[in-house]
Amino acid sequence: MLLLFASAGQAQTIYPDYEDLYVNDYAGLIPNSWESRLRYRLEELNDARGIEFTILTINRMSDYGHDGAIEPFATDLFNEWGIGNADTNDGILLLVSRRDRKLRIELGAGYGTEYNAEMKRIIDTTITPAFREDAYYTGIDEGMIKIIQAVTGRYPGEYDANLLTRMLNATGRFVAMAFWWILGIGTPFGLYFGTKAYRHHKRTKPRICRIDGSKMYWLTEEEEDAFLSQGQIIEERIKAMDHDVWACRQCDHVRVEAYPALFNSHKVCPSCSYKTQYITKITDTYPTRTSQGHGRAYALCKNCDHETVTTFIIPKIEDQKVSSNSSSSFSSSSSGSSSSSFGGGSSSGGGASGSW
Repeated sequence: MLLLFASAGQAQTIYPDYEDLYVNDYAGLIPNSWESRLRYRLEELNDARGIEFTILTINRMSDYGHDGAIEPFATDLFNEWGIGNADTNDGILLLVSRRDRKLRIELGAGYGTEYNAEMKRIIDTTITPAFREDAYYTGIDEGMIKIIQAVTGRYPGEYDANLLTRMLNATGRFVAMAFWWILGIGTPFGLYFGTKAYRHHKRTKPRICRIDGSKMYWLTEEEEDAFLSQGQIIEERIKAMDHDVWACRQCDHVRVEAYPALFNSHKVCPSCSYKTQYITKITDTYPTRTSQGHGRAYALCKNCDHETVTTFIIPKIEDQKVSSNSSSSFSSSSSGSSSSSFGGGSSSGGGASGSW
């Protein structure tokens, strides 16, 4: 029994090894074409300010024997790798655990608690909103830039720039942000209201009875239900379709016109042909780098109750790692950050955490 307790007491987390000083994307969240961009900015930071900033993504902490909060895992991993300069302890770790849906910005002991609140703000306002939309690279990239700006007072590429250059760059960033904001917000609104205006014109123009040539009148919402089928009424209730009913006062001829909703996820049911089918997808197993994922799609019609269940395959996560040649190219570089190992820094638990 004593031997059993002794062996249990010796159990410990086995931390992942790093293959690169700057980016280790073991969860496959960063497209290969963009990984080099992150690495370039982090190399530049190391060259200009001597700060070792590394990014690590993993699938689950339990894969390494850790079951619990992300804070001790990040702190111990930081110290295991020795991120940062041993004298200044100014290293930075951005850790993302995808399946745990947790992340941590771990700071070297040299920062103390000065930047903890700012790191939390960056997580809450920049990183996790992007992660909730599955935009992992965007969250990592924009979060990295703001972390660098917070601890150095400079944006990447401006470490030695004069005041005029920084002001011009800031103006350029503001103009670019305003342009994309206007484009991103204005274009959808323009298309939406433009389509609405066209539809209004099309739906309100006079109708002529094809039987006797007299002018038809447009029935109100209360009047039109008497001329709609049960399926059409359900289409309107779930806002999948809108129906206009026109009637002739002379010959009682009735004309029903259907207009699909601009934003609605319902599909046409293969059984009753009404747009009343709703599809729900459930993931049974998530994909990994070595195996495919699997899921089920449930299709249920709200009109005729027709139901189908189909299975689908989720492709394996694309291997995002750079080749061994490019991964080790930094070690043969002539720059000041060409070391193949970290500088022996340590963390005392400073930084911030978040979840999404």
